[in-house]
Amino acid sequence: MARRRGAYALLLAAALLFHLFDIGYLACFLLALALTLPVLGMLLSLPAMLRCRLELQAEPTGVERGGEAGWSCRPSPPVWSGAERPAGGWRPMGLSGCLWRR
Repeated sequence: MARRRGAYALLLAAALLFHLFDIGYLACFLLALALTLPVLGMLLSLPAMLRCRLELQAEPTGVERGGEAGWSCRPSPPVWSGAERPAGGWRPMGLSGCLWRR
């Protein structure tokens, strides 16, 4: 993550320097694009983030006084409307249950 932020800072600095030393319209468009990349990335990932749900459950469900208890937090499948769900169903991919694929 630090490497990507550093790369973005270098890209932003390069676009700013290009905009300062060039009088063409391309420099202005490049700077505007570099400034809007984080916003576009957030807008593209927002639907998936809103569909992901976390379930918090007590483990075990019943505990005697003085016994040990704990919590279990796990991701649940995304909430899909009937029109978006494919006929074959969805299966989890990777370690996160928030990422689902056909």
